[in-house]
Amino acid sequence: MNMRCLWVMVAVLLLSPSVYADGHAKGCSGEDSVWRMVYYKIKPGQEQRFWGEAENVFLPVSKVSLREGVVCSFKWFKNPYPGSERDWDAMLILEYDNYAELDSMPERAAKAYLEVFGSQDAVDAEGAQRPDYRDVLRVDLVEEVYLK
Repeated sequence: MNMRCLWVMVAVLLLSPSVYADGHAKGCSGEDSVWRMVYYKIKPGQEQRFWGEAENVFLPVSKVSLREGVVCSFKWFKNPYPGSERDWDAMLILEYDNYAELDSMPERAAKAYLEVFGSQDAVDAEGAQRPDYRDVLRVDLVEEVYLK
């Protein structure tokens, strides 16, 4: 094995935990996962603000939530071709380890927000702005089906 291959392998091994932590939390089984799908309608002219808040607010809170095991993973989706004016524009999918995890999720998520924002007043102020730029159309819980 040449020295370049060795350095590449070392770099991959050293970076793997951080890459893993950003995409999927440790300890999540996958087979009993429950997925929460949140459908958003972005208000006219507010798309930049919506995605800015997703990056500047949701992402830091999500990283804490991943680290603390509140969620196993999350993904954002954009609907490039809404079927009607009432169709969703953005969708967030959050993976939880199982249904039992949903029972303690509100308290654990609140702790993640407090860690990022520092105070309950700051959390409340951020949350009060959300209706200005988006509406939640619906929230669904789904289970993944594994075909054999």
